[in-house]
Order: sequence, then C-alpha cells, then structure tokens
Amino acid sequence: MRFLAILLIFFSGLSYSQDVSRYLNITSTEGTHHPFVMIKKDQSAGFEIIRRVSKDYVIIRNSSIFRTEGLEAFEVNDEWKWATEYGENQKGQFYVTAEINPENTFQRLKLISFEPNKNLLIVEGTVKMLRKELLSNPHVTYIQQKAKKPTTESRIREHNLAINNIRYVQNQFPSIDGSSITVSIKEQSFDTIDIDIKGRGVRDLFSNEFVVGHATDMATLVGGAGNSYITGHGVAPKTNLFSTSFENLFPETNSYFTSRDVTVQNHSYGVGIENFYGLESVSFDEQAGSLPNLTHIFSAGNSGSQQGTGQYAGLNRYGTLTGSFKQAKNVILVTSSDEFGNVLTANSAGPTYDGRIKPDISAFGKGGTSDAAAVVSGATALLQEFYFEKNAVQPKTDVIKALLIAGSDDIDTPGPDFFGGYGQLNLKKSMSIIENGWLIEGTISDLELQTHQIDISNSADYLTIVLAWRDPAANNGDALALINDIDLKARLDANEWLPWILDSTPSESNLAAPAITGIDHLNTVEVIQIDNPSLGTYSVDITGFDITGSQDYIIAYYIESSNKFTWTYPTKIDPQQAGETVQLFFDNTYSATGSIEWGDMSDNWTSLGTINPGTHFSSVNLPDVNEDFVLRASFGPDIFKSDTFYLGTTPQIKVALYCDDEMVLYWDKISETTSYELLAYENEALMTKQISSDTFAIIDRNETNSLFFTVRQVGTYTNGLPDETIRVDQQGIRCYLNNFLATLDIFENVNLTVDVSLPEFIETLRIIKVDLEDSVVFQEITPSQNQHSFLDSNLTPGHTGYYAQLVTKNGAEILSDRISLFTTDDRKYILFPNPVTDGFVNLLSPEPNAVFQVLQLDGKPIREYIMGEKFESFELQLPKGTYLYRVLKGVKVLKSGKFVIGS
Repeated sequence: MRFLAILLIFFSGLSYSQDVSRYLNITSTEGTHHPFVMIKKDQSAGFEIIRRVSKDYVIIRNSSIFRTEGLEAFEVNDEWKWATEYGENQKGQFYVTAEINPENTFQRLKLISFEPNKNLLIVEGTVKMLRKELLSNPHVTYIQQKAKKPTTESRIREHNLAINNIRYVQNQFPSIDGSSITVSIKEQSFDTIDIDIKGRGVRDLFSNEFVVGHATDMATLVGGAGNSYITGHGVAPKTNLFSTSFENLFPETNSYFTSRDVTVQNHSYGVGIENFYGLESVSFDEQAGSLPNLTHIFSAGNSGSQQGTGQYAGLNRYGTLTGSFKQAKNVILVTSSDEFGNVLTANSAGPTYDGRIKPDISAFGKGGTSDAAAVVSGATALLQEFYFEKNAVQPKTDVIKALLIAGSDDIDTPGPDFFGGYGQLNLKKSMSIIENGWLIEGTISDLELQTHQIDISNSADYLTIVLAWRDPAANNGDALALINDIDLKARLDANEWLPWILDSTPSESNLAAPAITGIDHLNTVEVIQIDNPSLGTYSVDITGFDITGSQDYIIAYYIESSNKFTWTYPTKIDPQQAGETVQLFFDNTYSATGSIEWGDMSDNWTSLGTINPGTHFSSVNLPDVNEDFVLRASFGPDIFKSDTFYLGTTPQIKVALYCDDEMVLYWDKISETTSYELLAYENEALMTKQISSDTFAIIDRNETNSLFFTVRQVGTYTNGLPDETIRVDQQGIRCYLNNFLATLDIFENVNLTVDVSLPEFIETLRIIKVDLEDSVVFQEITPSQNQHSFLDSNLTPGHTGYYAQLVTKNGAEILSDRISLFTTDDRKYILFPNPVTDGFVNLLSPEPNAVFQVLQLDGKPIREYIMGEKFESFELQLPKGTYLYRVLKGVKVLKSGKFVIGS
C-alpha cells in the first residue's frame, strides 16, 4: 500500500504528458540510500540536477534528501540513464558519462576510450551487457549508442540564387561578399584546386582524407567564385573556406574555430533518425555559450519517407530529423523547398524529441536539404559581414537566427509548421533589418518584465516580431531541453498579440494542425505576426517566466510596407539567354493585378505577361534578341523598371589549336555587330584578355599560364552570359594534328583517319607507310577540311607502320606517333611463336571455321581445334618436342607445317 501511495502522490503532480512511472523503484523509499532520487522541479533549489524526466520532475543525487522537511522524493531505478529505448540485442559502441572509469567492473564489455576531462567513456558491446555490467554503477549517469557513420544528404544539385533574393543582395551590396568571413565545411573534403574555390579553400590535419564531389558542391554553394559558370557562383563568393571532417560528430574545440577565425560551420550530413537530447546536442548548445559568434547550420535530413522515432514512433514523416545533434537549441536547422516555395516531401520533418519547432527555416534546394543548408550558411556569412560593417561587432548566433526568421517569407499555411519551419529564406529582407536597425537587445531575470517600442508610421502589410535567445545547455537525456523560459507579447491600445505555437501531441492530425497563437513554454524562438498593423507605437513585452540567473535575448522585427514593388531578379549582374523561359522575382505587396513588359533602349515596350496580386514570381518567355534589356511592372499609374541587363545568345567557345607556343580559340558569330569579351582564369579570377568583334583569339602561351577560358557578348551597358569555362588542354585538340587512327576491316584493308585543326594553315598532309622497314609516301594532299580518310588495300602480310605528317604554311613540320598493324592475306597462314615457350600457340588464318589439327611426327592426330575467328590462341598442354600441324577445311588441307614446343 505504501508503494501505491507513492505512485498516487507522484501522478497527482505530474503535468507533462510523458509517462515517467517506469523510472520508479518498487522497493520502499523509507531510509533509502539509493544514489539517485526523483523530486519535484520546484523543490530542486540547492540540489545537483542530473536529469529532467518531465516538465515537473527531476532526478537528483541522494544526499540524505529524506531528512529535508516537506520534500517529496521518490526512489528510482536505473532506466532513466538510457538516452532512448534500445533493444536488448542492440550492439555497437556506446557513449557513457561517468565520473570514474568503471573498466575494472567489465567482464564482457570492451573499453574503447576514456576522456576524464569530459567524464566520457566509449565502450563496445550489447545493451544486455551494458545493463548487466554498467547500468547500476552509481558513477554512471547517461548511456547513448554511438551514431552510425555520417552520410551526406543531397542527391542532385540544382542552382538558383534568385529564389531567396541572394542575387539581389549580391547586386545591391557588391562589397558584402564574405571576404572577411571564414566558413568551415564539415563533412568529407572539397577539391581545393576547383577553380571556383582555389586560393580560398584549405585542407589541413582536421580534414577528411577523401575528396568528394558533394563536399565540393557544398563549398561552391557557400562560397563559389563563379569562374566555371553561373552554377559555380556561391552565396558568399569571396569567403574563406576550411574543410573539416565529419568523422567526429561533436563540435571541434573552441581553439579550432578561434585559431582559424571560423564563424560559420555548415553540416550537410546525417546519421539516421535520432530523437533524443544527447551528448552531441549538449556539446553544440554549450559551445553557443562559450563561442557566441559561431553559428552552426545543419541540414534537416532527407528521411521524409520514413517514420519517426521516440514519442513520434510510427508516425509518417514527423519526428524524422537525422541526428541527435540536430535536436540542439542553439543551432540553425534548414530544410529545402523548390522554386515555388514548396517544401520537398523527401525532407525530414520535426518536431524535435520534446516538441520544439524544427526546422527553423527553408531555402531553395531541389537536390535535398544539404544544398539548402549550404545556401543558408553562405547567407549567414553575408549577414555577419554586413552586421559587422554597421555595428563594428560580430553578431551572436541568436541574432543570426532572429534575422533569418524575421526576414523569411511565410509559405504554405500562415505561421510555422514542422515541415518548413518559420518560412523561406529572403536574404533581402534579413539584410534590410540590419540596414534599418530593426534590432533590440536586452537582458532579463526571472519574473522580470522588459518593454520595448516599435513604431509603425506608414501603411504596412504586416509586422513580424521575433524573439530569440541562446539557451544554456540542458542535461544529457533531459525530457525537455528548454532551460530559461522567456515569453513574448505585443500590445497596442487594448489589443494584444501572442506568438505562434504548434500542437506537438504525437498524432498526425495534431501535428498537421495549423499554427495558432498562445503562450510558448517550449521553444527558444517566439514569433508574432500582425497583419495590416494600425499606425502607432507597439509595446513589446518580454517576461522572464522561469529563468536561472539572467538571460540575454534579441528582438528582430520586419515591417512590410503596403503597395510596394521591387524587382529582385534579373538584376544588372544577371544576363539572360535569349528566347528562353525565365522565372522573374520581385517583392510585391500590391493587392491588384499588374502587367509585365519588356523594352529596349529606345523606350519601346512589348507585353510579356501579368503579375497576380501579392505574388513574388512570374514565368515569362523572353524574346530572341541580342541587346541590353529592361523590364517594367505596372499597377495602374505606378510603374517600376528593373535594372538593365543583357539578353542574348551565349557564344560557344572551342579550341582550334593547342601548341607549345600558342593556342587558337574560336566561337560562332552571333551577328555582324556583336563584340565579344574573352576571359582567362588567372590569379583565382576571370580576367579580360581581349574585347573585339573577332570570333577567334590567338593566345601566346608565353604570356599566360592559364588553361581556362570563356567568352561572352559585350553590350553597351552590361555584358552577356559567359559560356562554361573550358580547360583547353582537355578538349581533344592538339597542335594542328589532333588525331591519327588506323583500323583493319574484314577485307584486310587498312582505314586511315586524320583529324586536323585549322586546315587553312596547313600546306601539306602526308601519310607515310613503312613496309619491311622501307618508308614511302602513301598519300599527300593539301587538306581542305578537318578530317580526311584514306584506304590502303595493297598490303604485305606481316607488320605495316604508318605516320601522319603535317607541314604548315609557315614551314613547321609535325609528325605523329607510329601506328603498326599486323596483316595476312587469303594465301597466307601464320603460326607463332615458333618455338612455343609458354604453352600457347597463335594462328592467323584467312578461313574462319577452319580446323587446326596438331599431329605427332608419325602423323597421328592428338589435338583438334575449331577456328572461330581469323585469329585464335590455343593452349596446347603438350610435352616438349617437335610436332606437325595442318589447317583443314572439310577434307581439304589448306596449310601444313612443323612447330616446336620448347622450355
């Protein structure tokens, strides 16, 4: 009856939905000396909290706790020490937190390592062994299975920096290019000699040994210079890049980041679905406290086709974040969306293990959440650089999170959801928050109220207010990760607004329910949106609901003006391909339908389409012209012109000649009046080599070491789209003589093919034939085209050699390598080698399907083989000696002879 009473007392105070009764010990608590007990959280002051097992109850060390007057305490078993539920037969390596190394108690467990400064062991064995040999140890407080090896989370890379208004920012703020920021790409290694990264990418002892395309793609999306093509242009094109291995799932030491000035780390990988707050989660949250200017950005995962785990077990898609480190509070978690703002169904989704809203934000990434995370990492580098330029200090990671969320575009249903987070990245809006100073910093204590003001002086579509803070790390395995609880409220006159909240109850219908507003006691981000805000001064109340000590916070807000239109793509740095369909982007708050027209520099306008009310993009078919180009949008009398950009055909660059001293490049003529700019990759950038109306360029190789070239049209105001940059020594073109081939046909004729460059500069093409070491000129012509073919049917059986020789009009001679062929004729049979030394004999025969017969010297047949081809190789397996052979067709002897099998 005493145990029943204890349970009744316990459940009468239980207010969190998680069932923690499985942690209760069924033995009597009277006079107990069990090392750990459970008490109510509000009675825990002065005790060391080891684990929070629910909203209201915590586990503490037992230090004569039952002598404390008025304290309700419950003896617990050791099941609370597990990170999550494991099957008894699960095996592998496990993390164990323990103050003292318990290795001397092991019988079957294997100790892999022990780090006393972290109180961390790694052991190997089964869950059953751990339960028997380690679980009850009073020095052990946490056991977590070590994650599987990380894998990257992107399949097909697509590139479009227009969608998240990144190209607008790059055009509007050209000096904000990431050059003062260093980003770490944590996974396998990127290619440091890739021309979009070269000179800024570093591999060192902390890098993975394998160089892979995925890592190079991520580095390119973050900071590619665009030297290869437009798809090689990253978000922060001059940022410095370090490659860091993801074999270690914990964050690198603080000194790693500070010694390299790394302030952004991109994590585009996962380890499988994990739904608990584990050692990695704690480590990342702790690092946010010690390195507040370092921002960790993770991909959400591509496991949306699977079911969740933990309290979301069995639910389709929900609770499928790929790694316990993605459960951390102070990191930024990114999902991906398509060009229309739709979150991809393959993406992992929240909530976190305790119901928090994750992911935080989405960004374009049709290849998966890896790409989207890299885009946000690049955007973070630009935000950090711009913030420092305006404020002379680096922004903390909670400031970056608030900027990203406050500037994001709401997608799908109003408010956040567990698929797309709080919205889709809009870098233009996030940058404008910094530019306008729409940020408020503060510090608050428990039960304190701080009030701030936001003025709305002009008509606005909406006001977004975001509260964010870097929350202290929770304990390993805590049922709830939130430590310091801050509440947000906005007021104007008698009206009040509360933040968005979601129902995290583990059922698909609850989790799919649209966001509502209410008090949030779960998340470290709170967001209020006020549609069509009235003019006036809004009060923003920040209340310390449950805080230990004090807590810093940041408020970022964004005011969206009414009847506003801004072209965001194309800008003047975005040349377009003539005659193609393109998606135009713009910020648009007009509630009326608008029209789109295109114009030339003569102010002639032609209709392209319409703009639907409040939309941000429109697909149009561009005309097939080659000229400077401008767009305009009209809403009644309100007219908005785009930047002037170039619309035209992209010239296709090719190599005509590649010699030791010079090379010749050429491209197709687009029009009689077109000028072209030839660019070479030199000093980690594309540099102009010539501008002219010529459609070729002769390059002195003594004047440049570059092997990379591209070309584009030149306009009056802007330039056209460059062709993909080619590497000239890998185009199959050589110095006049590109290729010389010789093949033997079924009629025993030799077919010769010569491929040359610039035949107009060649005086003579000769084919030289070498027969029995005699050289003769077989053919001599003046070439009139790039490829010429010749036929040689006058062959002497045996070896015949050929050379191609070119004599240019300036007298230079070029000789190919020798090509040798072995031929026979209809009257010739050749058996070789003779003597046979390796057991194999070869026979050339003009008669397929003939019979090769081996005989003893007395004429007795001992082997017989069918000739399937004109050339066959036979394994004889005969003793040393002399043998006869003959070739038969039916009963007719076509050839006979003698051969020797030697040593």
